[in-house]
Amino acid sequence: MRWRLRVDPTACTGHGLCADLFPERVELDEWGFPVIHGDVPAGLTGHARRAVRACPALALRLGDVEQVLFGSLVEQTRKCGKINCRCAGGDGHGPYAYFAPSGVRGMRYVPATLVVPARECLGQGERIEGVLAEISAINLELLARRALP
Repeated sequence: MRWRLRVDPTACTGHGLCADLFPERVELDEWGFPVIHGDVPAGLTGHARRAVRACPALALRLGDVEQVLFGSLVEQTRKCGKINCRCAGGDGHGPYAYFAPSGVRGMRYVPATLVVPARECLGQGERIEGVLAEISAINLELLARRALP
């Protein structure tokens, strides 16, 4: 999984704490604002998380949210229809993977080399949906509390 550290330039106030805590990927420009260099390697995600938690302006984000898919991955075998082919005996060709997006009809073929990354993106989508469901439940509870006299 590829992690990326991002800074919100509208929220950043230039404290520079991120560069102190994560100098491997963050340096400060001439005005004291962070410049992020490259993705965060797996071995340094702890340092990046510490910098995100310590940011007094809450301007840092760590994640791979651009690597998200919502839907499902379907694997199918196919028969070619040739009488003398091995698939005529029962076992089809494949498996072939297809991505079925949520809320959209149809499926798209996923090459074998992209099946593992597609599964990772789908897993990220499931985690995000779970977090959104928790946020929604909290908001519903807050709404219910406000409605009570």
